Amino acid sequence: MPGGRTALWRGREKFVVMVEGSQYRSMAMIDQVCVALQPLGDTLAVVVNVQDMTAEHADGATTLSRNCQLPEGQRAFLQRKRQVDVVAPEVRAQFKDQNATN
Repeated sequence: MPGGRTALWRGREKFVVMVEGSQYRSMAMIDQVCVALQPLGDTLAVVVNVQDMTAEHADGATTLSRNCQLPEGQRAFLQRKRQVDVVAPEVRAQFKDQNATN
């Protein structure tokens, strides 16, 4: 898949794709990955996470994720939203706010 560098399963429902460049860190890439996973069976339980390996700042390194069959932000029944990024979005926002005032 163009732009894809590495892919791995994190458990039974999380699929992580590392991409080379911000142009590949997109919902369109998640769509492509979901289509590629369809031959494995039902993808309702699969959440695809896309990370840019070449990101030079925290915002660019933030993971995009989405369930293969549901709109962004929704999860399958009883499927927990797990944090994939090392630094929580709330902590990152607080840090940005503190730096903006200095």
